[in-house]
Amino acid sequence: MCLAILNAKNKNSKPIFVPILDIGLKRTKILYSWHPFEENILVTAYDKTIKIINCENQEFVTFNMLGKICSMDMHPNGKIIVCGFGAGEIKLFCSETGEYIKTLKDHKHGVCAIKWSPDGKKLLSGDESGEVIMWDFSAYDFNKK
Repeated sequence: MCLAILNAKNKNSKPIFVPILDIGLKRTKILYSWHPFEENILVTAYDKTIKIINCENQEFVTFNMLGKICSMDMHPNGKIIVCGFGAGEIKLFCSETGEYIKTLKDHKHGVCAIKWSPDGKKLLSGDESGEVIMWDFSAYDFNKK
C-alpha cells in the first residue's frame, strides 16, 4: 500500500508514491491532515505516532503522541497538532518538537472527529456517542509555541 503525494501547485507534477511501510505505518486505516501553509501532511495509522511528511522530498519526522490517536488536525498557524484519543481526551502538541502542551478532558467516549475553525479560535470535537463540544481558544496565544 502506498501514500500518493501530488504537488497541486505544479500542473505538470506526477504523483509521488511513498510505500506506507517505508515510513513505518503498518495498518491500512490511515488518518491524514494537511499542514496549513507548508508542503507537509500529517499521517497516523491509529497508532501512538504522528508522522509529518514533506511532500517535496518525502522526508518525515515521527512524534510519539502518548496514546491511540483516533482523530487529528493542525492549527491554522501550523504550530499546534491537536489529537483526539480513544480514552476521550484531546491533547495539543507543538508541531515542531512534538512537545506536549495541554489536555482537554470533557468527553466520556473516544474522540473520533476534531477540527479547528479557519481562524484557529475555536475547536470542534465529536466523540463516539455523538456528543459535540466547541472549545473556545480565542484568549490563547498559540504564536508563543
